[in-house]
Formats: sequence, structure tokens, C-alpha cells
Amino acid sequence: MGNSTEEVGIPLAVIAPCYNESQYLENFICEWSLALSNINHQFFLIDDGSTDNTESLIESISKKYPNLYYLKKSNSGHGLSCRFGYDYVLDLNKFSHILQIDSDGQCNPKYFFEFWELSKENDCVFGIRQKRDDGLLRTLTSFFCTTLSSIICGKSLKDANVPYRLMKTCTLQNALKKVPEDFIIQNVALTVALKSLRNVSFGYVPIHFKDRAAGSNSINIFDVTKLGIKMLFELSKLNLRNK
Repeated sequence: MGNSTEEVGIPLAVIAPCYNESQYLENFICEWSLALSNINHQFFLIDDGSTDNTESLIESISKKYPNLYYLKKSNSGHGLSCRFGYDYVLDLNKFSHILQIDSDGQCNPKYFFEFWELSKENDCVFGIRQKRDDGLLRTLTSFFCTTLSSIICGKSLKDANVPYRLMKTCTLQNALKKVPEDFIIQNVALTVALKSLRNVSFGYVPIHFKDRAAGSNSINIFDVTKLGIKMLFELSKLNLRNK
């Protein structure tokens, strides 16, 4: 990474949802294990109903990565998989910070040192995708999602749905109390909820968001559009509850 983190005793939970990404998963786990080698951490891989050989792959490499925990669930999409991971880790009640990343190669571990340093002075540290390689359609979708969500909430959400975020556990726990468990696009709702909390500080790291190295989306762009419209209506209700 060019920088090294000091060893700390405070445990970090890393939540990473996955869906049909077996061809890249071992590289992902290896890269992030190296990046976090001086951090007391545990990986929680949330399998969103993959139909490839993800489960058998994890079984074959589990001895190499004793900090890796594999949780398989029925397919429900990225946001609800993140929520599943959050709730599971929070119930363990032993982590100081939670890092949420994607397992498809888009979240580069080279930025983690900046996240970790900023977390010493901030409750939440979010990436801002200043450069993206995952296509114009997804870039525009994220832009409109953030813009419209910010207008509805009356707050600047920066990059509302970014999947690269580091949060203090106690802050995340308080925010999730404001987000219904069945809210489809959990990351956006969580961003809104975090912004609604008093005395919560934010740090931001500009990131280059790479194209997917593997895997596929469990829902298509038409489903995303329908869910986005539904989300905006639900978000307005959520915002009223957060005031």
C-alpha cells in the first residue's frame, strides 16, 4: 500500500457481500488480508444466494484464512445482504469498527490506510468515487440517486450509495435503529440515518472505483430503476422519521 498501519488491539469487522464471484474471491481475500495484516480483524463474507462454486471455494481455502467467516443466505440483493451482515456482527458485540466493502475487486485496499487514519478523528469515513470504471449507466444511476436523495433529505450525502465505508460500531448501531430492516437500498438509507444523528463526524476519501473483476449483479438495471423510484418515496418517509 505504500503505508503501514500500526498494530492495534481494537477489533475490526470487515463485511463483504458477494454474489457469483468465486473466480475472484481468493484474490480479494488475499489482497485485503495483506492490507489488514497489522490490524486485529475478522472477515464476514455474506453470500447472497450464489449459484456458482463460492461455497466449495471457501471450504477449500478456509484453513489459509482463519479470520474468514462465511455466511450464506437466500438471495435478496446487495443492500439487504449488507444489513444482514451489520446485524450479525453487531449481535456479536465485540468490534470497535465495521468496514463495508464489495468483494468484486472494485474497492481497492490501497485506500484503507487513509480510511483508518481518518477514523481516529471521525465516527464515519466514506469513500467518494471520483473516478469510475464500471460504466456510464452506473455512474449516472449513482449521480441521480445521490442528488435526489440529498434534495429529499436536505443534506449533502456526497456519494450516498458508496460501498466503501468505515464506521464506529456504536454509531452504526444508533443509525440502524432508524432504518427499517426491509428497506431495499440499505446503503442510501443508512447514509441518511447517519447524517441525521447529532454530533457524528464524517471523513471522506477520494477513491478510484474499478470495474468489477468478477461476478454479476443479482438484479438487473430495470429492477434497479424500479427499486430506485420506490426508494425515493420510502426515503421521504424515513427522513420525516429522522427529524
